[in-house]
Amino acid sequence: MLDKYKFRAAEIFNLYAKSFCKISGCNHLQCGHPKVIKVDDYVNLARMFGLLYTSSDIISFNSRIKTAGITHLTLENFIELLEIKLKSSKQLNITSVEKLLRNSYSVLDYQGQGKINSSDLKHMLASLNNGELNPTFCSKLITDTIKKNPRFITQDNFVNILMPLTDDIELVRLNQE
Repeated sequence: MLDKYKFRAAEIFNLYAKSFCKISGCNHLQCGHPKVIKVDDYVNLARMFGLLYTSSDIISFNSRIKTAGITHLTLENFIELLEIKLKSSKQLNITSVEKLLRNSYSVLDYQGQGKINSSDLKHMLASLNNGELNPTFCSKLITDTIKKNPRFITQDNFVNILMPLTDDIELVRLNQE
């Protein structure tokens, strides 16, 4: 799960390990000690990955670390802790495509009428991604999905038009809410 982040984790860890080395006056190239960071820096480093730690999370983490007598973390420990946090928060941050589409529709229907004009939707779709979807394709997409009265688009119609064939695609947003 964290494979794509391991390289970034190593970069961030090494940057902090070097700064810790300078502060403590130790040169890892000469002394041969493994690169480490202070445990106190873990939460700040984890926040660079978008992980959210509440006050109670931090208190719990600090008490467990202190009872274990751990003062420093190696790169492997750092990545393990990131994986644990990602796995524990994953279930809270999964949003289905349908829900995101329904939220998007509510932005388009800013007047709260329960419908948007199909020409407005065509114009919006045709302007996305530098006009990748041409107006003819957008018209066909709308008329193929909505058989009766394609002039106005309801929220359900909007979802049916833009929904992938299955809702197996889930967008994971790491603690952005």
